Amino acid sequence: ASSFFLFSSSSFFESSSFLEALLFTSFFLASSSFFLANNFISHLLSFIFLLSLLFIFL
Repeated sequence: ASSFFLFSSSSFFESSSFLEALLFTSFFLASSSFFLANNFISHLLSFIFLLSLLFIFL
């Protein structure tokens, strides 16, 4: 997760487009909800959301 964070932050600072900033903000929201979640469904949804972000960056 930390390597993906470094990759997303580096791509965020390389390009200053609005879509990248929006994805970077949504990554923060997904990671915070993932660490603060206390049931299985929230963990599963956050994991799927992070995977979709990874496919968007790739």
